[in-house]
Order: sequence, then structure tokens, then C-alpha cells
Amino acid sequence: MTAQEMFEELGWKITCKSQCTIIYEKGFRTISFFQLGNGEKIANSSGHIEMKLLKAINKQCQELRWM
Repeated sequence: MTAQEMFEELGWKITCKSQCTIIYEKGFRTISFFQLGNGEKIANSSGHIEMKLLKAINKQCQELRWM
């Protein structure tokens, strides 16, 4: 299962996808993945993270080859 499939199974929708940004939204919450020009990589959540969501975040980081 891909990260996007995992997020969708949890009710999250991808709202932005580009070469350096991926953003998922669910209601007023967001989870963002950014790669800055200096190579810094950032994953950010606007709220608490349950275990199933953490697995989806980790999967996304693996697919981006961040880990």
C-alpha cells in the first residue's frame, strides 16, 4: 500500500503535490512534507498523530527517500 493510499484510508486527501511539496488535509488539519532549496526536509502536522497516521507519515518519508 502506498502512503497516499494509507492517508486516504484514514480520511485524508492530498491537496498539493509538486516536486518539493506534498500536503494532505482532513477537515481543518494538515500534514505537510517540504524539501527546501538547501536540502532540508520537513514533515509538519497541525495536530496530534495517532499510530496509524504515524505509519502513513513514515511511509511517505520512505517513498520520498528521506529515511
